[in-house]
Amino acid sequence: MPRSGSHKAAKNKPPKRPDVAAAQRALQALELRLQGKTYEQIANICGYRSKSGAYDAVQRELQRTLQEPAEHIRTLEVRRLDRLYDAMEAIALNGSAVSTWYVDRCLKIMERRASLLGLDVKNDGAGAGLALVSVPIAADVLEAI
Repeated sequence: MPRSGSHKAAKNKPPKRPDVAAAQRALQALELRLQGKTYEQIANICGYRSKSGAYDAVQRELQRTLQEPAEHIRTLEVRRLDRLYDAMEAIALNGSAVSTWYVDRCLKIMERRASLLGLDVKNDGAGAGLALVSVPIAADVLEAI
């Protein structure tokens, strides 16, 4: 059972700040892993307490290095799609028979953008067949509610 004072101390802790030394150590651990070193060797070289600490650091660094480029590319792609949409929108909205092709292109760009940003929710079948049913309730029951 934790001491009553320890709970208060945890609440008053300052927010966690990035530790530059830890980030450099994790990056070094990843480099060593890429060179073929074992997690035990990495722990010894980088000063981790155990091979599991080295493993965790390598996995965190891998996750971080893979996410950053993906976010950068996603941002670039969204900007490109926005520029294409802007170029097509005015023509699509002019109302001529020729504009139907441009309307289609705008819709395709919107679909791609939504897909890239994860805006479309796929229906996995959960709740299929369910419907909202209206049930009449007597006035005296409604008053009681």
